[in-house]
Amino acid sequence: MNFSRSALVACVALCAGFAPRTLAARELSAANTAELKSALDHAQPGDVLTLKNGTWLDAKIAVHRGGEPGKLLTIRAATPGGAVFAGASVLELNAPYVAVDGLFFHKGALKKGAVLQFNSHHGTVRNTAVVDYNPASFETKYYWVFFRGDSNLVDRCFFKGKNNMQPLVGNDELAARHNAVTGSYFKDIPFNEANGREIFRIWGYGRSEELGTDGAFFTIASNLFDHADGEGAEIISLKSNHNRVQHNTILATRGGINIRAGNWNTIEDNIILGQGLKGTDGVRLSGQHHLIQNNFISGCEQGIQVSCGEFFEQDLTGSFKPVLRAGTPLGRVPHYAQVKDLT
Repeated sequence: MNFSRSALVACVALCAGFAPRTLAARELSAANTAELKSALDHAQPGDVLTLKNGTWLDAKIAVHRGGEPGKLLTIRAATPGGAVFAGASVLELNAPYVAVDGLFFHKGALKKGAVLQFNSHHGTVRNTAVVDYNPASFETKYYWVFFRGDSNLVDRCFFKGKNNMQPLVGNDELAARHNAVTGSYFKDIPFNEANGREIFRIWGYGRSEELGTDGAFFTIASNLFDHADGEGAEIISLKSNHNRVQHNTILATRGGINIRAGNWNTIEDNIILGQGLKGTDGVRLSGQHHLIQNNFISGCEQGIQVSCGEFFEQDLTGSFKPVLRAGTPLGRVPHYAQVKDLT
């Protein structure tokens, strides 16, 4: 069958009318919370949403429509640090492939939850600061950063002055893997010996000494900890398998890097300068199959501590008090696991 040129052109035009249309990326802006919500409700992959400079009070940046590989949804301040979030403002990334850049959370406070929370995958927060975001009561518990999801990143951010309960950064025990915090600055976190104020607490598979192939796979790399005391015992507390702590600098900060529970963790190429400060530690170790290499530790009360662990299958003394934990093979876990196969 032969088609004339005019018939072919008409056929192509007709087919084009039924072809799916790809919406072009858009430049959006918001000057208040109402405009912000509307923009987020209609966001599309590739869109860039600019938040105008000024104070944003009680703003909930809840992102439910994200991007896709190669077409991120980007949310950014008009100028870095110019959009200041206060009151009970929070950021929740509930959709994938979202990039946030240049926000400033300053002197707000929450009742619970987290200031920056990842609830999806492949989200990134960069060049963002959280400063003095504290409640009136020290006992009020919330994180500044919490990961619930996979392959998320906090990069080149600044955190200063957290003085309430809960770690600054937390990782969900069941639903968070392959997350990372890199190139960030943790400064002047005041000391209070109340347990549970680590700068990082990385939960995940391995917290109860599981020896399977799963883990948190969390990366803490190229960060600076400057007088970031927190609880003064654990700066970084690993409680899961397959994490990496590398290329960090710790300066005059109480506590140390602690593999509290878990296995197959790596601590390498870190510089820990205690400067003679009371309570400064280097590295503390429990668990199996860890690799500790190329670290420089100076001016600390402790350099490297290796736990001998404990025998906990039965009470040998009559005074043993086990750590009870439902769902574990024995219904309990050791206070400190025996170190095995440590390099």
